[in-house]
Amino acid sequence: MCVCLSSELKKISDFVLLFVTVMAMYDYTKDKDDELTITMGSSIYVLKKYTDGWCMGVSNGNVRLFPGNIVFVLEQGNISES
Repeated sequence: MCVCLSSELKKISDFVLLFVTVMAMYDYTKDKDDELTITMGSSIYVLKKYTDGWCMGVSNGNVRLFPGNIVFVLEQGNISES
């Protein structure tokens, strides 16, 4: 189970943007070029959650995959367009 996004975070409508910021609980060294190398305490902006437990996120300007089981949610919410 990916802890980076809870089941309540779903697309509400076309004009709502969802965001989730997570923090790494452990270090992670990438195995492939499409993965992030993460240090404990790093914050990551989550772009997408996959059903296999991996997430796509942004950290230090890099957009890559990371395992969702090494992070916890710092901030989640939505921004509605006015």
